[in-house]
Amino acid sequence: MLSVCLMVLVGWQGTSALAQEMLPKDVLQMDAGNWDAKVTMYVMGQEMVSEGTEENKMLGQVWLVSSFKGEFGGEVFEGRGYVGYDPASKQYVGSWIDSMTPVATQMKGTYDPKTKAMTLQTKGVDMQGKPSTGTMTTVYQGTDKRTTTMHSMIDGKKVKVMEIVYQRAAGK
Repeated sequence: MLSVCLMVLVGWQGTSALAQEMLPKDVLQMDAGNWDAKVTMYVMGQEMVSEGTEENKMLGQVWLVSSFKGEFGGEVFEGRGYVGYDPASKQYVGSWIDSMTPVATQMKGTYDPKTKAMTLQTKGVDMQGKPSTGTMTTVYQGTDKRTTTMHSMIDGKKVKVMEIVYQRAAGK
């Protein structure tokens, strides 16, 4: 039994060391901290604006774990997500769940250091519960501001559905 535990521990440490060595840590760590968010939803030709907060913490040096709180249409909205770097595929991977969507959204994509943008391809469901694909692009404007723009494929067309402007919370 001890040998099995040691093999698991050694195997786990080897994988962890490999993942940490190959991880572009600085990209994920840019999001760590507390953020104020201005959310603009584009619904049937109308803009719906709300505010929220996001708390992002690193889980070790491998995963960024997010907790978002706000409101949408007068209802409390909460979401949780995680993003990490998969050294095998050389892509960022993650998932998102929230209080208004019954299916997790899966994400994968890349970071471009020239444009300071992370672009993730998304797979989930739309507001009607139908399968949906799209993109989520986050552009970093210094260390204290970032803008995330989300597009969904609707009737074969790429449609902007949301924009979130994040500002690092004062004193955090």
